[in-house]
Amino acid sequence: MQQNKIYVFIGPEGAGKSTQAKLLAEAINLPYVSTGKMIRIFADNDVGELGDAAREMFAKNSYLEAKYLSSIFVQTLSNNKYQQGVVLDGSLRTFEETKQFDDLLQRANLTLPILVVYINIPEEESIKRLILHRKRNDDTIEGIKLRLAHFNDQLSERLQIIKSRYKLLSFDGMMSIEDVHEQVMKVIYE
Repeated sequence: MQQNKIYVFIGPEGAGKSTQAKLLAEAINLPYVSTGKMIRIFADNDVGELGDAAREMFAKNSYLEAKYLSSIFVQTLSNNKYQQGVVLDGSLRTFEETKQFDDLLQRANLTLPILVVYINIPEEESIKRLILHRKRNDDTIEGIKLRLAHFNDQLSERLQIIKSRYKLLSFDGMMSIEDVHEQVMKVIYE
């Protein structure tokens, strides 16, 4: 297994990608970075244009425009602690972001191999899980469906780009947390 990689976890909300990303980061001793948390830090602390854009994104239950996300991404991941590898949770969420991902990494001076882990579950399961655990104000059926629609927008095109550039592994998020983690670790150690 090569630890010095960028591991990117993607999937619809509620699929367990954050849980799996954190488990992997802990298991292989790499830093964990959540795109949502990165944006939240700017929404809470930045009084400029990036903070305004982040606050507006949260208010509208949408995704951050690519130009703002790229600035936040580069500022965060330029830190030296990510140069030996990082586990990213929630990147490659839009077509633009996926197309620009290599450029963003280059601007952040991250030139490691990339492994994308796609954890998928049916939409009904996403809604059920998110309603059950309600962690956000917009965890309503309408809010969740809107966010899932954003995730599914141009998904097949995004997956084609991902497959053409990086190694892509897919897992069934309907399995138990332990089973998904075991499968992820098994494939990574191959």
